[in-house]
Amino acid sequence: MEISYKFRREELTPDELSKYQKLSSCLEGALEICPSNKFVDIVIRDDQNMEVRSCQLSELIKNLKKSIDSYISR
Repeated sequence: MEISYKFRREELTPDELSKYQKLSSCLEGALEICPSNKFVDIVIRDDQNMEVRSCQLSELIKNLKKSIDSYISR
C-alpha cells in the first residue's frame, strides 16, 4: 500500500525548519529500532465512510520521513 503526505506550500521560518529537521532526525532513529514485521492499522475517515488499512510501521515511518525531507529541502 502506498501512503503519501502532502504539506502546504509555504515558506518555513527558521524555527519551523529546525523543528522539521528534528522531526526527520527522530523518524530516522525510530526506523533503527522499529521491528520490520510490525503492522499498524490506518483509519481513513470522512463524513460518510470509514476505511481501515493495515501497513508496515517501518514503511509508514519511511514515507513520512521522505515527505518531510522533501518538504524542507525546497
